[in-house]
Amino acid sequence: MNNNALPQKNCLPVTVVIPHKNRLEDLQKCIHSLRTLVEQPAAVIVVDDNSESAYLDAIEATCHQYSARLVGIRASVGTAIAKNVGLSLCDTEYIWFLDSDTEV
Repeated sequence: MNNNALPQKNCLPVTVVIPHKNRLEDLQKCIHSLRTLVEQPAAVIVVDDNSESAYLDAIEATCHQYSARLVGIRASVGTAIAKNVGLSLCDTEYIWFLDSDTEV
């Protein structure tokens, strides 16, 4: 069992959408901070806005480690479009947008 994965008990009806580009350390802290919540989000979606190839394996590993869904965009489109891509994939009652440098 992956001890870093977000627990599935006490889930809130919320999906966390995190637009991201080239900020691996910040993304890791952001996703890790979600584990401190008493009630966990039902899902976490990381929308990668064409990060440099040097980061891709580590981003994928981070998302896998925390059971976050990773969606890649092959062209730099900016935060607003990345958020809209994440929003289109949500199926929960509520959506919570976090910047990749946010810790909760």
